[in-house]
Amino acid sequence: GTLVNYERSMKTHQEIDARALELARRIVARIDADPTRRGVEKARRTCQRWQHLLPESQQACVNEWAAILTQPWDAIRQVLLDSSDEGNRRRQNSPFCGILTNVERWQLLQEFTALETELGSSYGSQLKERLRLIPAPGRQKLE
Repeated sequence: GTLVNYERSMKTHQEIDARALELARRIVARIDADPTRRGVEKARRTCQRWQHLLPESQQACVNEWAAILTQPWDAIRQVLLDSSDEGNRRRQNSPFCGILTNVERWQLLQEFTALETELGSSYGSQLKERLRLIPAPGRQKLE
């Protein structure tokens, strides 16, 4: 019924984190493909804008990202692809918004919806394993 469909449309933290990690992988692939690393500069500008707009009490995550963004791309890349709880926490406030187009983000959501339909009730339990097997951009396998 309607309640069942509504409950299934509610995403678990694991599902949200998996989507955010896949989004980060695609952002990394975009930046990897650009030798000028314009996406990193865009993220730095986003952090600067947020630092001016947000009250001091809400700047801890922004300041953390600002510090990360002073590092070389390989170190930033590792942070973006970190699959730990810490990586999940950081991706919740990522300044890499706008690197992918709205269409690319929509396609990602559609892929996750299709995967959910394919896996049915085992979606949540199989999602992390399926994504673990997808190699991260530029790597043989995500660690």
